[in-house]
Amino acid sequence: MKKKERVHSIIPLQCPDKTPYGWAFENFYDAKEFLKHLCNRKNEITYLGEEEFKPFSNLSPHWVKNSSLGVNLWIICIKDETNYDESPFPVQCHILFANKIARALLHHVLWPKEQVKVNKSIIMDRSTESELTKIINSHNQYTSEITISDSILPGDSELESLI
Repeated sequence: MKKKERVHSIIPLQCPDKTPYGWAFENFYDAKEFLKHLCNRKNEITYLGEEEFKPFSNLSPHWVKNSSLGVNLWIICIKDETNYDESPFPVQCHILFANKIARALLHHVLWPKEQVKVNKSIIMDRSTESELTKIINSHNQYTSEITISDSILPGDSELESLI
């Protein structure tokens, strides 16, 4: 029996009105750190191989375990809200950005002998858009409400300095 070749897919996502929503990344487990770096808020350029990726203030990565779009996906969402002082993602480059990510991964040989492809853009229906937005917003709400339990607060500073 021939072993099935794993394909790493980048799926450009659009809202029902055809405005760019972001990208879904299928089989990108080994590239999660790269995807997170693409969404940096530190105004730092990200490099992968020879490709340079400018920082954008309104991209955010999210792990989506299960949705109508698929399972175990990384989603980079283009957020609407930005400050005028920050540099938001230029939505007219929606597909070009997906292609650039694929090129960088292929040239960097992150996955030898495996495919990286950019799928045709998906125009999500309202229920899929709503579902993803709800998942992403609940994740944001959860992470912003984390409090540190007294049991894991730093201890003696001299001892803490040893670790």
